Amino acid sequence: MDDRPPKHLRSVKGPRPVRPKGVGYNPAASSTAGSRVASVNSRRRSASAGVGSGVSEQDDQLFLKNLPVIDAAVAYVCRRHRLTASEADEFSAEVRLHFIERNYEPLRRFEGRSTLRTYLITVVNHLFLDYRNRLWESGGPRRKRRESAGSRFSSRGS
Repeated sequence: MDDRPPKHLRSVKGPRPVRPKGVGYNPAASSTAGSRVASVNSRRRSASAGVGSGVSEQDDQLFLKNLPVIDAAVAYVCRRHRLTASEADEFSAEVRLHFIERNYEPLRRFEGRSTLRTYLITVVNHLFLDYRNRLWESGGPRRKRRESAGSRFSSRGS
């Protein structure tokens, strides 16, 4: 007697491999690189000033290594929200500054439950919403144009 399930229930290729927790977006990278993204407790601070001062060289290298993925996520979010080239450049600078000012916390908080690209798109999209809200609270470029146009019309009819 055969112990195996019927043919239509058998997987042709076998079971899918389980993706280990903490693996980055590049499966060809060494296992220490992926686990470094998820590891927060084993950071060593150095006195040398790197990309972000007061941050370990490993964190600097992690940021620089993943910079193309960060830029791709920023480009995706900018296209999604139809930013102009100048707005996209300004927003890209804000995203990089956010990562550096917070000692690369978004990268260190990556747990590997999705791809790094998907995770970064979510992070960058939230940063965009904050950026847009800050821009609109100050009135933004359209409000300034309307106010200057309104002042031209209100001074005529007196």
